[in-house]
Order: sequence, then structure tokens, then C-alpha cells
Amino acid sequence: MKAAHPVTQPIEHMVANATISFLPLVAMSVVNGFYEEVFLIGYLQRALEGLGVAFAIGASLLVRMLYHLYQGPSGAISVLGFGLVLSVYFLWKRKLWPVVFAHISADVAGFAVW
Repeated sequence: MKAAHPVTQPIEHMVANATISFLPLVAMSVVNGFYEEVFLIGYLQRALEGLGVAFAIGASLLVRMLYHLYQGPSGAISVLGFGLVLSVYFLWKRKLWPVVFAHISADVAGFAVW
């Protein structure tokens, strides 16, 4: 017998049946936000700025999108938009901590809604 609403992606099934308490959620968000922004903006974008600002931001966004492809096309597009805002902010202010905290906050808010 077929289910009324078959799950087409394994990640959808995992998310639908997952629960997480607040402290592990915050811990995961801190590690993820810190890692991604320190690597993508603090290192990669800054290292490539000598080749042109557009190239540096584009390369950083490409890497960001590639490791978020598991979220599907709409998830990858939203990650691109968020990453562009963070990249441009860093280019403008040259401060990494607000970018890291913005990512952490977005992760906590995104998971807390589930």
C-alpha cells in the first residue's frame, strides 16, 4: 500500500522525523556559522580579492552553494542570496564577527522554526 504523501528525498524524511533540543541546536549553529564564515569569507574571499572583488565573491558564493546543494535548488538559491549579503557586508565593513553572528543567528532561527 502506498503512503498518502510519499517522501521523495531522504533528507525530507530525516527532517520530518527529527527533534533537537536547544543547547545542541545552539552548539551546532555556532560551529557551523563560525566554520563557514571564517573559511568562506575570512579566508577564501580575502585570499582571492587580489584577483578582483567580483571574482573573490563569486568563488566564495560558488563554494557556499556547492556544499548546500543537498537542500535542493530553492535552498541553494536562498543560500546564495544570504551569502551575497554577508560577502558584501564584509567587503564594506571589513569585520568578520558580525557576519559570523548573523550566520549563527540565521541557523538558530531556521532550526527553531521546525
